[in-house]
Amino acid sequence: MLELLDRLPHILAPYLRPLATLLLWWFLDQASRRLIRRFAAGVRSRWGGEGNGSGVEQRVDTLEHLALPLARVVLGAILGLSFLGSLGIDLRPVLTGLGVASLGISLAAQNILRDFLNGFFVVLENQYNVGDVVTLGGHSGVVEGFTLRATRLRNLDGELIILPNGAVTTVVNQTKGWSVAKVEVGIPYEADVRKALGLLEAVAEELALERPQDVLEPATVQGIVDFRDSDVLLRVLLKTPPGQHWEVGRQYRLKLKDHFDRAGVDFAYPRLDLQVKGGSLELYRGTASRA
Repeated sequence: MLELLDRLPHILAPYLRPLATLLLWWFLDQASRRLIRRFAAGVRSRWGGEGNGSGVEQRVDTLEHLALPLARVVLGAILGLSFLGSLGIDLRPVLTGLGVASLGISLAAQNILRDFLNGFFVVLENQYNVGDVVTLGGHSGVVEGFTLRATRLRNLDGELIILPNGAVTTVVNQTKGWSVAKVEVGIPYEADVRKALGLLEAVAEELALERPQDVLEPATVQGIVDFRDSDVLLRVLLKTPPGQHWEVGRQYRLKLKDHFDRAGVDFAYPRLDLQVKGGSLELYRGTASRA
């Protein structure tokens, strides 16, 4: 028994180093994740609440999503090689084999490499961040997650769309820097256009007073932008912080409806006239307004 106890350190010695390597990987992994999250939280608290429209918080979220898995992969690769070395495996043939294998994989996996390269340029050029509303590859939604290989979008139907970054050739970012609420209104040809334009201006001024943080500049009432078959099309533009143009547009339309109703200005809407002439039925399509 005493002999076994004397030999126990020699028996356990080959297993202690691999075990210590695994424990070290776990400790460094947890420490790196906490460090990254703490650093990100510090950046958010210092620069994210300035309200300057710079998108600092979204930028930090994107880099945090990218740094967490990247740190785990790097640590895993380094300590994985150390673990193999602790088992007495000669790493020189392994590294040589990895070099040859990586060459073959690079030739066979050009799409994956393109995904990573495009993802790198998305980060470098700050094309979009987590939380932005974008259109990528014909799909629109909120950026829910981002890695160097793929971008995850959540659309209005709640569907999760995963797009390889290499498939993205055009980026439409609807929440970058500032946005514009474009409101178009059709009125009948017999309506008082100048009165309607005055109401468009008045509603814009009223909304700017109520929501100065959401209407950045005086509205641009473009006036008549088109003569259509059934109505006269009017347009107004309101500059807003990024992503606020949908809410500002909804509030503007609600107020405009109330003002039009009180002023007796009609919106154009489809109508169908039935007229009987000489025993034949004729159809006339157009717009109607209240009498």
